[in-house]
Amino acid sequence: MILAVSLGIAVGHALHYTWRFRREWRRRRDAAAAMLTAHATTGRACVFTTLVIVSGFWVLCLSEFLPTAYFGGLIGVTMLGAALADLVLFPMLLVWLYRPSRTARGAAGR
Repeated sequence: MILAVSLGIAVGHALHYTWRFRREWRRRRDAAAAMLTAHATTGRACVFTTLVIVSGFWVLCLSEFLPTAYFGGLIGVTMLGAALADLVLFPMLLVWLYRPSRTARGAAGR
């Protein structure tokens, strides 16, 4: 259940980030600028959403029923890891995928 909850929210953040990144990339054709704009808009919303969700789940740690307390703590830690991946690793992957084509230089350099 921990995986289902955290994966669902992480995929939602990645979809929103991808949509904003692609929109900005089509407008500017610059992956770095698109990433910065996506970070400033969608990335900021993802951070606040994650903080609210994590704090809500960490309230479960106050439960005296240990399975509920562990569930809340593990979901919180997993969500922080997912947010870190969504806001650090995923943008790096997008910039790498949208880098300028190296085929324009020709095959003579190989």
